[in-house]
Amino acid sequence: MGLSVYGDRTLKAVVAVPGAKWLYGFRTNYSKADAATELGHQPGFGTTGLNPLIVLGCNSPKPARVTKRRSGASPDGLVAGGNESTFCDVGHLDEAQTGGWKIARMYKRLRGGKGLFFVELALVNPQAATEGSNAGGVVINYAWRMPPFLQAKITEGDKTALGITESTGNTDNLVRGLRFPKPPRATFKAVGTESVGSRTTYIATNKTDSPPKGWTVRS
Repeated sequence: MGLSVYGDRTLKAVVAVPGAKWLYGFRTNYSKADAATELGHQPGFGTTGLNPLIVLGCNSPKPARVTKRRSGASPDGLVAGGNESTFCDVGHLDEAQTGGWKIARMYKRLRGGKGLFFVELALVNPQAATEGSNAGGVVINYAWRMPPFLQAKITEGDKTALGITESTGNTDNLVRGLRFPKPPRATFKAVGTESVGSRTTYIATNKTDSPPKGWTVRS
């Protein structure tokens, strides 16, 4: 994100919340030298492609947002005046404030609760030679709200075998609303006396080799 729709936006990344080993990806037109030193902005792309620790389109949690009055025209051609606005790495909030940035919105953790389920999702390096080579062993808890009717149709045994866990208010490392990456999905075909139906849900990446009986991993 950035102040204006004008100016080129590049993909950057920051650590959103304390203890996170993954990176929150976003596009911004703020490209001054202090973006790395004060705000902790890291490149979204490296020499081999997309940073393997990055997640995109994350709805929650989000990093802190900071603002600062623009003293002059920016290198991107943005006019003087107004405020710069962008995200800040959680480990650089002190540096940002020392550099004149103000915290407009503090980071907020995603806490669990009834009806919010999660599966473990290993962050895989898309440039790795093998699909199973994950990014430094980093695993996040991909969270989503499972409709009550689907909760009732999946047995507790199958939830366990799929790696599905209902979160609590203390569940850590929850990440919700990602566009990339996403966990694989599994489908169960239910054959009744008068109809054939199916149910589909997420499956943990470490469960795809041994899904519960009747379930097929789709992706």
